[in-house]
Parts: sequence; C-alpha cells; structure tokens
Amino acid sequence: MTDVFAAAKKRIEEELKKGTPVILALEGGAATGKSTLGKQLADEFQAPLISMDDFFLPPALRTEARFSQPGGNIHYERFHDQVAQAIRKNEGIRYQVFDCGIGDYAGIREIAPCPLLIVEGVYSLHPAYRDIYSLRFFLKTTPETQDARLHARGEWLYDRFQSLWLPLESAYFGAEDLEKGCDLVLET
Repeated sequence: MTDVFAAAKKRIEEELKKGTPVILALEGGAATGKSTLGKQLADEFQAPLISMDDFFLPPALRTEARFSQPGGNIHYERFHDQVAQAIRKNEGIRYQVFDCGIGDYAGIREIAPCPLLIVEGVYSLHPAYRDIYSLRFFLKTTPETQDARLHARGEWLYDRFQSLWLPLESAYFGAEDLEKGCDLVLET
C-alpha cells in the first residue's frame, strides 16, 4: 500500500498547487483499500474524510425496484442534497450520518469549506453527483485478494457481500465504466 499512498499523495499535491479546493473521490469495489487509503490521506493532509457508508440505504428504501438500479444500493439522493449541493456552492457541508450497526441515523456531521475533501467508498462516483470531483481515483485488486480481505471481515459479512453487495457493485461498475474516467487507477 506504500506505493499506492505515494502515487495518490503526489497527484493530490499537484492538484493542490492550483490553489482551488480539491474534491477527491476514492472509488472501487469492496475490499480494495478505499477506506484505508482514505484515512491515510486524510491524516497526511489533515483533510476531512466522508465515507459513503454514511449514506447507506436505510431499510425503508431497500426494495427490489431500488436494488435493480445500478448504484441504487446507496442513498444517492441524500448525498446529492446534503453534500454535493454544498460543494457546488462552496458552502459548509451538513449531513446525517447513517450507522449500519443500528440501521438508523446517528447524528449530524458538519464540515467547513477546506482545501481538500476526500470522499471514499463504492458509489462515490454515482452519476447524480459525479461532477463535483476535481480528482477521481479508482482502486482495484485481484479477486483472490478481495476474497481474502472479505473473509477477514467475518463469515456473516462475507456471505452478505457474496449474496447481495458484490452483485450490486458489479451491476453498477458494468453500467458506468468508472475506471476509464478516473485520473489515477491504483492496484492494491
């Protein structure tokens, strides 16, 4: 992950030299290192980090029709309204945090305008708000590495990834071809 971090850091530093706010998306499939890299970059640059997990789809919206939409597994409307709109206006961000552990909202997070904002997670480049980013990084790994990382999260989560989340991600990536539109592709 050291080479990945160094490449990402260098590209961010180049973008920051332009003197305008940098909004970075870290997109990629499950267990590709988005959260790890996001935390490392946030620490390095003292930048806020938004996790797409904060926009996990609440139970009331989890319908077959919703899941049939590429990218429908995330509450993209709420991200658009609470985050993307504020970024477009260069205003502070205020959003509800969804807690997957309790299956409900658990507080409000506020972020003032800043030189660098990092958004990490699958669906961070959803078409509803893809235009807000000045930098787009796509993370990927081998199927064997992804499988080992998912197993390490525990059998219940592994089974959930295999039966639901990975097929939804596959449909999203298949419909969007996101890797092609990214500034940097990182192998983890």
